[in-house]
Amino acid sequence: MQWLRYYHETPTDPKWRAVAIEAGVPVHAVLAVWDCMMVNASVSSVRGTLEGWNHRVIGAAIDLKGAEVEAIHAAMQGLTLDGNRLTGWEKRQRASDDSATRVKQHREKVKRGRNVTSAECNVTATEESRDVTDFPLRAQITDSDLELTGMEEPNGSPIPGADAPSLLDGLGAGDIQRQPKGATSKPSPAACASDTPEKRLFDRGKEVLGASAGGMIAKLRKKLDHDDEHALRTINLAAEKQNPREWIGRLLAGDASAETDDYAAEVRRRNQEWGVL
Repeated sequence: MQWLRYYHETPTDPKWRAVAIEAGVPVHAVLAVWDCMMVNASVSSVRGTLEGWNHRVIGAAIDLKGAEVEAIHAAMQGLTLDGNRLTGWEKRQRASDDSATRVKQHREKVKRGRNVTSAECNVTATEESRDVTDFPLRAQITDSDLELTGMEEPNGSPIPGADAPSLLDGLGAGDIQRQPKGATSKPSPAACASDTPEKRLFDRGKEVLGASAGGMIAKLRKKLDHDDEHALRTINLAAEKQNPREWIGRLLAGDASAETDDYAAEVRRRNQEWGVL
């Protein structure tokens, strides 16, 4: 990972004045050392720790004496440091910032979902086929069995309703089929392929943003690491806006004012689902 979070209030944090007084150095020297600590902690194999930290080497890099860097390091203990660990790292530098980990987790989730879909689409009969004489696929009905008109009771009187039209009228013996017990219909591959998270995203996106919004939907999908479910929820949030297309455009442009409370809540929900908060 080649970057880290740097918060707006960092340069004016009153803790630096306390550290500067205790270490006997200017505040700008404290800030310079802190910046080096942040970068060191970010590139360490265990992020958030000062792996390989050297007071003299750091001092040479920022035009300070090694003793001054050491004094600043000691004064930060209990404020921003616990030994060689930055105490606020886990809170301020979120694990979700590492896109490589997020993408890996998302791809594994999608792969699991595809495996389930594949299993559902490859449905087979639950019973083995039986001999046709034991369990015929075609009902053993002859044309004479279908002739109901003119049937009589033993006493010679017609059977009531025998002359009424039958549901079997017009059918021959070879036209009636039945399915073996326990057999299950198998959905066609086309039906399975037509209902995917990506298709649902584009269908809903064009419904909310317009038929020509395919490119915008693709950009939103890319921005959200191809998380189709997250993108679909974002489209549904856009549907509640006065101008959905304009709002999505601002999100894609990185406009912070577009990241409303409901969008931020959706991002938090996704991060909690992935276990990164």
